[in-house]
Amino acid sequence: MTIKCELLCPSSKYKLTQLFTGFGLLEKAGMIQLQLEKDKDYLIGYHSKESMKVVLNDEIKIIYDIYDGDTIYPDELAWCDLYFKKSYNPEKVNSLNLTKKVLPLGFYYTLYGPNDHLALRNYWALTNLIKQMSFNETAFQILRYDAFFSRLFKINSGRYLNDYKNYEHLPRFDLEPKIIFFTKLWDPARAHSDEIKIDRMQINEMRAECIRLLKNNFPGSFLGGLEINDYTKKTYPGLVVAHSWMTKKEEYLRQLNKATICIATSGLHGAHGRKLGEYIAGSKAIVSEMIRYLVPGDFDKDKNYLEFSTPEQCLENVALLLENKEKRNAMMMNNFIYYNNYLRPDMLVWNSVMAALGIYFP
Repeated sequence: MTIKCELLCPSSKYKLTQLFTGFGLLEKAGMIQLQLEKDKDYLIGYHSKESMKVVLNDEIKIIYDIYDGDTIYPDELAWCDLYFKKSYNPEKVNSLNLTKKVLPLGFYYTLYGPNDHLALRNYWALTNLIKQMSFNETAFQILRYDAFFSRLFKINSGRYLNDYKNYEHLPRFDLEPKIIFFTKLWDPARAHSDEIKIDRMQINEMRAECIRLLKNNFPGSFLGGLEINDYTKKTYPGLVVAHSWMTKKEEYLRQLNKATICIATSGLHGAHGRKLGEYIAGSKAIVSEMIRYLVPGDFDKDKNYLEFSTPEQCLENVALLLENKEKRNAMMMNNFIYYNNYLRPDMLVWNSVMAALGIYFP
């Protein structure tokens, strides 16, 4: 039986590229019949939606919610039969008595793939240009999503560098263990509320102190530092990278391929950042702050990652993985398996489609 999937696209926002890629790969494999339609509320630019509507077999309505934070949006919830959320808070879902309707979607990171109907989506953006008077946003979207132009203009979030195959790697048991943690900080002065300001300060301190300890204790094995900007140069001058090119995506991917142990910290709203998904795709051993949001499948503490809540615990867990090759290799293999069963873009989408059809949910 052919499964018909109709995507009602509210935007082409880059956070939706994982879904476009997943559905496109399934169509290319002949597993679904795919149709894209422009949603009546289609927008481009900063204010465009980070969610997508999908209709299966002309009857089952699905929402894919890629927003950070655990808010469940009432209008979209009312529209759908099933609601998949990236930032899935089980306690909140339980409190709303929505455990059968709202399900975890999984980890997110920026990626592109073949057959994602880019020409059609760019056409929609161009036809919306006059309506929204959004020349800059439209131009940047077209440049970002095109392999040639994103390479020419060295766009970190562009298609050339972020093809999903660039992240996929077999476990590298042969490598000498290297630790990687490149990250950015948020300027608290630019926060829109005291709550966000405090959140940024806590995130910054955790990231900076982790880098400080790793850099001092493992100077021969640590690759990382803070992205250069005015705030980091003033606040943490000893922790910024030596050269700005070191945090450009092409160099980062080169260094990531050499690493075996990767560090992940929480982002805004307690969300797990896109680096965590990149590490899993690369079959890395992972040391992470507590993962606050539930994901599908058996992604478990001590099996797929070691957890920390302080910089000192981060240091201890990294030391454990450096010393214990068997544990490190087992974790790398576990993440390779998890990626191919749950996070690879076609599998992430396929699992959700199967759940919606009542066939399977991991």
